[in-house]
Amino acid sequence: MRQPGVRATSTSASSPTPAIVGVAVSSIGGEFKSRVAALVRETAQLLGWEQELEPPRIAGGFVGSGYAQPNEASREAIRSLARTEGILTDPVYTGKALLAVVELGPDALGPGPVVFWHTGGLPAIFAPEQGFARWPDASTATVRR
Repeated sequence: MRQPGVRATSTSASSPTPAIVGVAVSSIGGEFKSRVAALVRETAQLLGWEQELEPPRIAGGFVGSGYAQPNEASREAIRSLARTEGILTDPVYTGKALLAVVELGPDALGPGPVVFWHTGGLPAIFAPEQGFARWPDASTATVRR
């Protein structure tokens, strides 16, 4: 969970504060939001900040068929990012967060540039049970230049 640290430090680092939207890729959205809010407050207290922090923004509804289960919509978002930018994301958590960025768009994310913070997931890309090798079109995939 990286959102608390990002939220706390961005509040002190810039004006205006950028919109930071976390994505819940599990069904614990409300509990997750409460936990993030508590960690943001604790981080601010540890740093000695007294300003009021906005509650965290958490986008829900991206669990798909279940926790830790990739889905076709997130796979398509991953394919699009790979084709256009040459960036791979894992097919479960980061793929679902990427799908949120695509589906929510600027109306929910706010004006200005969007930074998608991809922090890992490399092992899941090659995992036998859910990695790219298991995708229906993997055997016919071609690299476009």
